[in-house]
Amino acid sequence: MPLFNTYANGRIPYITTQLAACDPAKRAALVGPPLGHLFTGDGIGDTSALPKMSMVRLMRRFFTRMVRDMISGDRRRCVLFDAATLAPIAAPHRLTAEECRALRP
Repeated sequence: MPLFNTYANGRIPYITTQLAACDPAKRAALVGPPLGHLFTGDGIGDTSALPKMSMVRLMRRFFTRMVRDMISGDRRRCVLFDAATLAPIAAPHRLTAEECRALRP
């Protein structure tokens, strides 16, 4: 499972972070409470109490913020990309199946 997901360059200001495996108290202190959850049907265990977020609402929020960040220049603040060129600061590495197996206990 990826920890982060973003585009290949910084032109589109977008990054997702996998937070499900993080300590909930620390997560809430760092990023605030969740606004809602997607794909709860794919969750492990009882997800019925989780607040849901529709894909439409997510995309509406994402699009509004993306346009604002592109116009204001805030997209250049992402630490994953060089601010001048918007190129990645490091080449991404996708773990092979063997590397993933080696990480499991």
